[in-house]
Amino acid sequence: MIPETYRKEKKLQQSFQTLINHTSGAVLFLAGFYLVGPVAHELGHLVVLQAEDCIYTSYYGFNVFSGLRGSFEPGCSLNTLKQYLFYLSGFGLTLITGTVSLSVGSKVENRNWIMLGLGCLTSIAASITLEGDLHSVPGFEGSVLMLSGTILILAASASVFGVEKLIRKEETELR
Repeated sequence: MIPETYRKEKKLQQSFQTLINHTSGAVLFLAGFYLVGPVAHELGHLVVLQAEDCIYTSYYGFNVFSGLRGSFEPGCSLNTLKQYLFYLSGFGLTLITGTVSLSVGSKVENRNWIMLGLGCLTSIAASITLEGDLHSVPGFEGSVLMLSGTILILAASASVFGVEKLIRKEETELR
């Protein structure tokens, strides 16, 4: 027979552990959204400029709605294909970073990796919708809504996958 005091103490410890888990998940989501996703985005642009041996000017800032933001202005002439590559490389590297984080989180069943990945993917949607990053890509003026919708659907799908995984984990822990 387990004493009542022991049961109460165990329940209190479990509640505290749940609070810690949820807090760390929220912090990592925000880190992915405000820092990791935006840094990956800007690194994507930088990789293309470095590969082209192109000089550039840069500006960095912080927006409470979309996190850390930067701007790289190429100081060299880029043909149309390289302009596409330059502008889309930021989204591509952020998408890869978020997807890898989600994949690692689901493989090791760690909600913190999942939350970090969801934060990265959400930063893509914020970048497109709040910052309007695609306005300077040739030919994307009319396609922004379609692309934004596609990315939001991808982020929502990843979120549903992540939330489902977290719920399954919580149910397993309760048993």
